Amino acid sequence: DYARLLIFLLYGVNGSLTKQMPKFLKDKGKFIVEAVHKIPELQPFKAKAENITGRIINIKDLREDFVHSVLTKATHVNGVYSFARLDAKEHNHGMKIWEFDVRSFPNMSAILEELAKDTQEFAKSLELAFHKSNANT
Repeated sequence: DYARLLIFLLYGVNGSLTKQMPKFLKDKGKFIVEAVHKIPELQPFKAKAENITGRIINIKDLREDFVHSVLTKATHVNGVYSFARLDAKEHNHGMKIWEFDVRSFPNMSAILEELAKDTQEFAKSLELAFHKSNANT
């Protein structure tokens, strides 16, 4: 979100990208990728931005499930918890029932930690580049 904010404040409001800050995950990723393709000063960040947004999209469904679900039982069966969430489609709503095996958590945790580290480094590198370009003007 910090990278999105930096890009929006410097190139979004008065630039050609958008007049409103993207709020939804899918729109945030599109905004960042579009920015690194359209704005010459952001070209050096293109590969990193595409890599990070791709990895975020890969875990988007699991994130959505955790954010919007509730436990259906307070206990687990062999380390597997059951969840349910409203599955809202444009014209058809239903319930999505899904399970999470806590034994997969260490792998998921490592993926999230690496992604968090990379997104933080990406945002800091953008910030440094912005400071350098502002110092040169």
